[in-house]
Amino acid sequence: MKFRTTAIYALILIVIGGVYAGMRMQKEKARRQEKKARHVFTFSPESVTQVEIKSGRNKPVLIKKSGNWTISSPVVSEVDNTQLNGLLSTLHNMEMARKIGKTSGNLAAFGLAKPSLVVRFLTGSKWLELETGAKNPVETDRYAKAGKNGQVFMMTSQTYDDLNKSLTDLRKKELFSWNPEQVKEFQVKWRNGDQLDLVRQGDTGMWKSKTQPDLKISGDKVGNLLDGLHWLRAVDFLAKGAMPASPDLDVQFQLKDGKRPELQVSLPGPGIKQAIATSSELDCPVLLSTYFLSSIPHTADSLVDRSLLSSETSNIKKISWKTAKSAAEFVRINGQNWGSVEGKAAPKPLRTGLQIESLLAFVHNTEYIKSVSPASKPAPGATDSVQFVDVFGRVSSLTWIAPAPGNTGPVDVWLEREGSVSQVQVKPQDIQHINAFLAAACRR
Repeated sequence: MKFRTTAIYALILIVIGGVYAGMRMQKEKARRQEKKARHVFTFSPESVTQVEIKSGRNKPVLIKKSGNWTISSPVVSEVDNTQLNGLLSTLHNMEMARKIGKTSGNLAAFGLAKPSLVVRFLTGSKWLELETGAKNPVETDRYAKAGKNGQVFMMTSQTYDDLNKSLTDLRKKELFSWNPEQVKEFQVKWRNGDQLDLVRQGDTGMWKSKTQPDLKISGDKVGNLLDGLHWLRAVDFLAKGAMPASPDLDVQFQLKDGKRPELQVSLPGPGIKQAIATSSELDCPVLLSTYFLSSIPHTADSLVDRSLLSSETSNIKKISWKTAKSAAEFVRINGQNWGSVEGKAAPKPLRTGLQIESLLAFVHNTEYIKSVSPASKPAPGATDSVQFVDVFGRVSSLTWIAPAPGNTGPVDVWLEREGSVSQVQVKPQDIQHINAFLAAACRR
């Protein structure tokens, strides 16, 4: 009897579960159908071959795809693919915020007699069109319709903003298509006569000055300079005659494939934050922000490696130091894990290697003020020193006299690199910072 009752209950649960699952499937199907019904267009973005945008009284912008996308009217130019892909994605995913229905011929009531924005696009052999009109009374959404005989619906203001692209928005803004790794040589010439010429050493990140080959050029500084030039973007586009005849700055590149791109800049007057420039890869002058331009060096001396530690921090495998108060030796175990060394015993893992990594990063990023010539040997009172050994067996070291409290003058530091010793001057606060790092590391 109990078995039959249990079986009946189980059967009832199965039936209820089936009904519930069926209801969920029906609700999900209804939800999908409702969502599909709200979609304005059904097309694949990859099938689009032409786009036309007419905004206000501006001339229509016509974009065509023939291999690559190009603007064909009102100017001939390459396209900003990020902007165009965003526009196509917005059209593809656009939904009606609310349906209004047929207009009964009264388009003016919705601002659609003279649409504020018209977007037409060719997908396959069919043109699709979106017209947008006025804002609704509370100005949260806009009236729109798809096609000449389409129903009026509400679209969000965000969707309108995403579609309302100007010619400036849609034009390619990158001044250059090369990557920093492709640059073999480059030359910077200033109107006042300042100049620098650099050439890459093989396929490495090391550079030499053609006119001052004895200078030790910082690969990091050159890399940052090339990155900045590579990422220059036009703020706006100007008429072809807008560029002055004599530029203030001329940067010429030679790429590994033989191409020779060029940048010319006419710097603005005081207080003006945009400069006129031309790129050999663009068809007209442009406006550039002066933010990065002000950091372009005038001479190779600005790119000299003045770091206290030139080796990559990840390559350092051993650190040893001594000060008037302490001495220690640490070795890298793996990754950012370090161990302390005492005698011949195995390294004792430190609780954290972050302090050592912070020390390495600080020394690597710290630059000396100037070199001292002729250089002297380390002073007898130079009791503080730190030595670095990298994975290639190269040894470098710093030796200095700890600055007295309150000292504001530069501190003499002796740098040993590849067997040679040079004397430089460093800010006292930087040396104090290194001493603080060493003291903290010894407490771990």
